[in-house]
Amino acid sequence: MAASYKHPEPLPITSPRLWFRYGMRSLARVVPPSPMKNHFLRWSGISIGTGAFIGDSVIFIDGFRDGLIHVEARAVVSPGSCIIAMAYPEQSVLANDRTLAREAPVTIGADAWVGSLAVVMPGVEIGACAVLGANSTATRSIPTGEVWAGSPARHIRDIDMTGADD
Repeated sequence: MAASYKHPEPLPITSPRLWFRYGMRSLARVVPPSPMKNHFLRWSGISIGTGAFIGDSVIFIDGFRDGLIHVEARAVVSPGSCIIAMAYPEQSVLANDRTLAREAPVTIGADAWVGSLAVVMPGVEIGACAVLGANSTATRSIPTGEVWAGSPARHIRDIDMTGADD
């Protein structure tokens, strides 16, 4: 039998921080991709680097906690993608199974590209200049300069980085 998983306490429903972050995330959903959208997302607890592009309808699941989702400089998260840094079955008896519940930081590296409708699971790091194909599911980390696709995603090819700026 799996050991009991103790998920972190959520922000209390009466917490001003929760409602502020929820409001910022809600505003970000209706703002087109822009520096303003990125600012709203930063204020909601997500780390977003300079020049990053966050497409329409991107879903971030992190419980509005700091430090769980990092999108580095010039990274692209295409429309409809879902970045999951925490997942547990809430009040269900399934919440007691440590193999089902998961909370771990997600990092989208500098100049990386997450394709439309892709899903990034907890604990995944997408390396710099790496690509996760459209409609793919990243269940493990993707090294720098590689293209991965599929569900679950697998290595497709390396990216030719010759001549790339440092």
